[in-house]
Amino acid sequence: MEAGCSDEWADLTPEEKKRKLYEKQKVLLGTFLEHGAITQEQHDKRMNDLIRIQSDIKESKHGRETISR
Repeated sequence: MEAGCSDEWADLTPEEKKRKLYEKQKVLLGTFLEHGAITQEQHDKRMNDLIRIQSDIKESKHGRETISR
């Protein structure tokens, strides 16, 4: 891990950290797909999972009740 990386994360709000992690996970999935480590089907399923999780986070932030899956 780079020395400045922890400082960068320390300055972020919890919402910004979640968003940054989401973006990193999307890039990682794309890399896995590009190198043949996962299939397009696996990529699409995980992307849909990430989108759903991100949506659930936004809903809970706004005080809406979410359904556990």
